[in-house]
Formats: sequence, C-alpha cells, structure tokens
Amino acid sequence: MALGAPGSYGFTLYRNPFDALEVTAWYFRKIKRIEAEKKLLLPENEHGAFLIRDSESRHNDYSLSVRDGDTVKHYRIRQLDEGGFFIARRTTFRTLQELVEHYSKDSDGLCVNLCKPCVQQLYT
Repeated sequence: MALGAPGSYGFTLYRNPFDALEVTAWYFRKIKRIEAEKKLLLPENEHGAFLIRDSESRHNDYSLSVRDGDTVKHYRIRQLDEGGFFIARRTTFRTLQELVEHYSKDSDGLCVNLCKPCVQQLYT
C-alpha cells in the first residue's frame, strides 16, 4: 500500500514555501528600514551586500535592501495574486530564492548585482 493512500499508516510531509525563508542567510524578517541600513553599512558588509525583510507598509510584501557604496537602496518586492514575486512586473519569479539568484547574476535595473548577504551579527 502506498504511503498516503487510504488506509495507510504514516504521515505526509507538508512543506510551507515560506518556511525555507527562515534558513536563508539573507532573510531578516521584521527589521525596520533604518535598522537594515545600519546593518548593511557596517564595515564587514561590502558594496552589493543585501538583505530581504518584511515590508513595513504592505502586508505580505517584502523589501530588498542593498548596499550601494556608502548608501543603501530599497526595493519593494510584490507578490502576484497567482503566486510568485517581482520587483519590476516584466520579470517575475516563483520564489524569493529565484529572485535573489537572478539579481545576483544580473542587476537588471537594480543599483548593483546582489553579492553577499548582509552579515548577521550574533553579538551587539
């Protein structure tokens, strides 16, 4: 009898696509814009360092914060109704991971290519 078939024993793994965010080095959850700027401007972060955080102003959206020299630029990441994400509507992605991979290879309208995730300080 196949696992998951009626009358079978065991369990089926349910995987929430947002759970994967929790283990990425670049997802900083609910930090504020000003805090993102402070973190990205620390000396251990270089040009192109980035993080993704929950949007402060729009529920279910995200913000991409990117170090560009001595400044930080912010981009809204919107969700499509049918699933997926975009910064510019002409280029959509199934996951945030795909979005990060794309902009790491090609700035495609961003200030710079995404390089390394922002360093997460364990001690403050």
